[in-house]
Amino acid sequence: MQSKKYAFSLVELSIVLVILGLLTGGILAGQSLIRAAELRAVPTEIHNYTTAVMSFRDKYFALPGDMANATVFWGPLDGNDGIGSDCGLNQPATGLPTCNGNGNGLIGGSNVMNPEGARVWQHLANAGLIAGNYTGSHNLPNSGTSYYTLGVSIPASKYPRTGIALFYRAATPIYGRVGNAFQLGGVSATAGNLWEATIRVDDAYNIDVKMDDGRGDGGKLRGSSCMTAADSGTSGDYLLDSSTARCMLWHFNSF
Repeated sequence: MQSKKYAFSLVELSIVLVILGLLTGGILAGQSLIRAAELRAVPTEIHNYTTAVMSFRDKYFALPGDMANATVFWGPLDGNDGIGSDCGLNQPATGLPTCNGNGNGLIGGSNVMNPEGARVWQHLANAGLIAGNYTGSHNLPNSGTSYYTLGVSIPASKYPRTGIALFYRAATPIYGRVGNAFQLGGVSATAGNLWEATIRVDDAYNIDVKMDDGRGDGGKLRGSSCMTAADSGTSGDYLLDSSTARCMLWHFNSF
């Protein structure tokens, strides 16, 4: 007996190609929707956290993290006065007890004796103004290196590999701007105390256009690590012709 030979007709091949095209188009469309959602999320996140901080200030007459009497409301994490090295960066909270800031109106960064930038999110969560639970500290995994953990010590943005911190920027001005600011970026896996520029330059520009003036060197929203001049300069703009540049974003506030 002769074995039967099977082959696809042109009609059948056409149907297969149409199905593959629809699947590919659906995948690309889905990716486009995801990317658009990530971009829309950033302005919303900054707006929501700004509102939370201002609501906190109105309720407690202090800024989260910087609040000098936080332990009056939530108890001292160190079981004592809520200040000092025994209430520092390497003291993560598992509940409401917390540490005090110095009340000077500036949200400190990573000083071991005054980890206000790390306590911001715990204070906001304790006050019921943001969702989630935060440790209020940096993590110290090895060699005493302090760093943030996304979703644990600071909120994770919906933008991939990016977290949101809040602290006073003064040592190196971002294009002439200093003050309390949200910083959006990633945490380096190899040098935990350093931030990574994780936001694509075209995405940073689009976010800036939606929120501010579209310039990385002006307005409230400013770029870093993806500009035409050094971060300490007074001029520069997004490197939109670069396929490799990545940004950190800083959103300066009046609080």
